[in-house]
Amino acid sequence: MRVILEIVFDLCICASLCLVGVVTNILDLAVFSKQGYKSTVNISMSFIAFFDLIKSSAGLAHRLYGPVLLFDVVLAKTWENYTRASLAFVQTFAVYISSVLAGYVAVERCLCVLIPFTVKSMLTPKFTWITMTVVSVVGNGSFWVVYAFYDYAWEYNQAYNRSVGNYKFSDFYKRNVDVVVPYYNTIGILWPFASLVVMSVSTIIIAYQLGKSSRFRNSNKPGTKHSTKQAAVANVSKLSTRDKQVVKMLMAIILVYIVALSPRIALFIAKFFEPELYLLKTYHNLFFVLAYSCFILDFINSTINFFIYMSMSSQFRATLYELFNRSVKTAS
Repeated sequence: MRVILEIVFDLCICASLCLVGVVTNILDLAVFSKQGYKSTVNISMSFIAFFDLIKSSAGLAHRLYGPVLLFDVVLAKTWENYTRASLAFVQTFAVYISSVLAGYVAVERCLCVLIPFTVKSMLTPKFTWITMTVVSVVGNGSFWVVYAFYDYAWEYNQAYNRSVGNYKFSDFYKRNVDVVVPYYNTIGILWPFASLVVMSVSTIIIAYQLGKSSRFRNSNKPGTKHSTKQAAVANVSKLSTRDKQVVKMLMAIILVYIVALSPRIALFIAKFFEPELYLLKTYHNLFFVLAYSCFILDFINSTINFFIYMSMSSQFRATLYELFNRSVKTAS
């Protein structure tokens, strides 16, 4: 049953989503680059698109063992084993980093709604570049210890009557299992859970303020004195139509992250209480089935942003059509 689910979920659905994700995130980066980086939104969305591209590329490269199965079963199994303990981790860590970056975007948009003029003077493009870079480096660095969990070697396999490349727990892992496993499980919960909380709270605040600003604008008369609470709502009303559209678009993206992250957090919590729910342990097969389900949500998350931009941003569509038309003219 695990093999059947692997073929359907991993080699068909996930591989297809990865291919779409590679194309759509390259288009995202091309559009944002064309528009320029004077806007902090373009900077933050470019970082997210970059990690989504890494996620999709690593996921697609790992799943190349599927087509190879048609020609050489042993080579395919070797590729699967070697990339599962390497590229699969790259894919997973890209999920975490992009979610943390999305959390930053949620906070930025929340502040933009609450104190728009103050935020624009504080959260400059330079500040956004630095923050995104630091978060990316620190986030990735916190997971690097995982690459020391496994060793790779060729081992004779009776089923194939040939040597097959395989992975197994390293001596480093065996010596430090009581430290590194709790650490990995903790940060695996901490990063996405913190992002989930930040995004959820920010989304609720943004939705509440946007709703109140609409009622405030309709009922308020010029010259009326405002309380501090009303002044915050009045600030939202001062946002331009484009700024409000950007906020709504980013809220849609953040909601997608919330949906995609929740099952992954639940899986890590389960691993925390049941250490045998992991690779090469008692519940190896169950872990894979649950992981495949999370992967599908991860890859949907990495592909859907492009379609959200296309449906909700006229500026994004115009830039994309301009790039496409220019490419067609150059080719002709």
